[in-house]
Amino acid sequence: MPKSIFLAVAGLTAALCAARPASAGEILAGSPKAALAAELIARERDSWRFYRARDAAALTAMTSEDFADLYSSGEVVGRQRWLKDMAGITVERSRLGGFHAFELTPDSILLTYEGEAWGRTQDGPAHNRAKVTSAWARRHGRWLNVFYGETALDPASTFYGAARTRHR
Repeated sequence: MPKSIFLAVAGLTAALCAARPASAGEILAGSPKAALAAELIARERDSWRFYRARDAAALTAMTSEDFADLYSSGEVVGRQRWLKDMAGITVERSRLGGFHAFELTPDSILLTYEGEAWGRTQDGPAHNRAKVTSAWARRHGRWLNVFYGETALDPASTFYGAARTRHR
């Protein structure tokens, strides 16, 4: 694993271990951070839309240089590999829901939600339903996506076969 990806995953792990219990750190409607949480959820939705459109420039602009993606297969990849893998899948539609936002530190927010996507790989039709964890960090005054990970809810997920791509 490249050092930058290892450091990103290690940093997220450290932040998660240091975080308050989930119920204490959750950003709720009406709280001082609710607008920020709503903005990051909108950006997360945008990232799925950009992935579907294969808009590498937009995705690059919203992710950090040391961005790490944990595929459902268990493989961790960096931003360049993730963008390259995007070419191996055609996302036809997707659905997101059940968002929760947690403040880990004043400069890091963790989003959790469920995502579902339908599409095609080189092997034919594909479908995946997964629990998603996405970490956002404020760097140099900008909020960037630094980590994305999925846990497939269906062991027969076809998005992670030969193409081994994520499904945004």
